[in-house]
Amino acid sequence: PTPPSRDDLKLLVKVKSYIVPKVNAEEIKDNILGKSIPDSEKYLESLKNIESYKLTIWPALPSFLKTTPHLKSRIYVKIENQ
Repeated sequence: PTPPSRDDLKLLVKVKSYIVPKVNAEEIKDNILGKSIPDSEKYLESLKNIESYKLTIWPALPSFLKTTPHLKSRIYVKIENQ
């Protein structure tokens, strides 16, 4: 290497990055489609890359009727990186 001259610029860069796990929202929808709430929660808890989740069912129904939607278009998955 040649020694630096007066016109050279030294630059020190520190990079901080985060490893973001790949999460497939469509796969999640497929796996909870029409399932009971306990089965859906069991599946979500089994995902290695998920730290936490919130499952909200609207409108409020009696517990024996509560399932995730039977139409994939009615399931919304929001992924947040922290």
